[in-house]
Amino acid sequence: MALAALLFFVGAAEIAVRLLHLAPEVTRIEIHTPWAAFVPSDDPILLYEPKPGAGDVNDYGARDFPFEVTKPAGTFRIVVLGDSIAFGYCNDHEALAIKDTFPKVLERSLRERLGPRIQVLNLSVSGYDTVQEAEMLARKGIPLAPDLVVVAYCLNDSWEMSAEWFGFEESGFGGVLGSSAAFRRLYLESHLLRFVMQRGQIVRRGIRWLQRDPERDRTR
Repeated sequence: MALAALLFFVGAAEIAVRLLHLAPEVTRIEIHTPWAAFVPSDDPILLYEPKPGAGDVNDYGARDFPFEVTKPAGTFRIVVLGDSIAFGYCNDHEALAIKDTFPKVLERSLRERLGPRIQVLNLSVSGYDTVQEAEMLARKGIPLAPDLVVVAYCLNDSWEMSAEWFGFEESGFGGVLGSSAAFRRLYLESHLLRFVMQRGQIVRRGIRWLQRDPERDRTR
């Protein structure tokens, strides 16, 4: 009876999560593409980063045209943070060219109106959520001395699962179950499992963010 009750509860919870659309959708990140490649990050919040020099990714690790880290004198510098939309991979077919991403369109528009001393630098990364974007700002955005920071918020930013999935695989628990084909299949099929995992990862990464050392970030 106890087992039957447990199965009933799990089944009811699965149905409720599906009907209420509480679970994030699964979005696969292509590790290697003609326009970018991603590598594991030593930052436990970022989890992965664009590989400098791979495809359209510049030496700073941004999918943007090459730029100097030191801000030129008299320049008004804007840093854009976002996910795949600002990164330029916002359709099911191919990535936008760098010049067609909205940060560069914005840069051209501002230069036409305000003059050439406007820079809009794109630190967006496909698959990132708001917590990762804040960490990217601390690690790579602040050293650029931006005058303005624009966050390209997408409605799924608080629900993105790709980062949580990588984090789960790197954890001890994920090391045991993450290598199981049966578990991977369950992960893809069960909305309840994705919902529970995502909430747990958000809490853990939020704690890491609160425990981070601002002084260390300023010296990076």
